[in-house]
Amino acid sequence: FSDVSVVRRGTQTVKVSVREYEGVYVWCEAGTENCSFMSYDGVVFAPAPFFSGSAYIKLFVESAREYPFVPITTEQLTTMRFLVERLQGITIEPSEFHFFSGPERTEIVFYHNGYPARLIIDPAIPADTSLQSFFTAIRTAPFSIRYRDGFSILEYIDVRLPNKIVYKFQ
Repeated sequence: FSDVSVVRRGTQTVKVSVREYEGVYVWCEAGTENCSFMSYDGVVFAPAPFFSGSAYIKLFVESAREYPFVPITTEQLTTMRFLVERLQGITIEPSEFHFFSGPERTEIVFYHNGYPARLIIDPAIPADTSLQSFFTAIRTAPFSIRYRDGFSILEYIDVRLPNKIVYKFQ
């Protein structure tokens, strides 16, 4: 439960109020299909069934622990919310976020022409700077031509390098 309160009323009455967590995201353990519901505040609290499609944004970060647990930092959660809002503003619906330790990268999966594509960013670089590089790429040839043609399938776009974008179409 996210909150429980107990109030005594008189000598024979006790009022118990319980507020449950609300699932807003789905947290998944990397390399498995074990997923759990995650609240807006990043608390993982209960097993989630398998969903086909993108019913919830999935987050892949850290290993499972005993419920409830928080596998993501406040900064990562804030950045993810910011990225979702900005990408939705240009009609891109993120479906997954992969947070990696080791080589500094975060991967955002979205669908391009019906196929999953990855936007790769460096979490050490401000999210706004990474998005600006991505937004510039989708407006500038030759990338923009292939991105909008309806036939090319974007595999990934990497905006981690300053003033350079690396991408691959199938």
